[in-house]
Amino acid sequence: MCMEFGNTWKQIRSTLIAGLIIGAVAAAAAAGFSHHEGRPLDFKVLLALPLGIGVMIPLFVLPTLLVSIRIEDGMISHWLCRRWKLSEGRVESLTKVEIAMSTGAKFYFSDRKPISFMGADLKNLESMCLYLLELRPEFDQFVFGSRASMILKTVRLFKEKRQGA
Repeated sequence: MCMEFGNTWKQIRSTLIAGLIIGAVAAAAAAGFSHHEGRPLDFKVLLALPLGIGVMIPLFVLPTLLVSIRIEDGMISHWLCRRWKLSEGRVESLTKVEIAMSTGAKFYFSDRKPISFMGADLKNLESMCLYLLELRPEFDQFVFGSRASMILKTVRLFKEKRQGA
């Protein structure tokens, strides 16, 4: 079974909408300050602010669409544009997985260099952890950053259910 983890265009659309909302709030605040100080409203600035912020935020997420992780046939592989394999390692040789320590995940292997997976959504990281636990139930070398506290709770709950069954 093949599982692929990475950001999609849906996340880009969501960040675009969030950016436009943040920009609209910033434009409303700028209009309020202008009005409060008695200056005339500059509609070019009021229009450029939400559009500028709305476009800039997705530009930060856009590069994360380029890379993904695919777990298939006992191999963890790192892909560029979901077409070209950058590197791979065996699930059995996995020694440690860092989740959200910086901005994504990092896989450490006993027989090769680590694979870095930057900019992944936390839900993707959570799904990836649970899938790795299905493949290797005894694996317990996850290191979670402060942003990933909910993933840690989910992984612990998953392990408890496995031990109870």
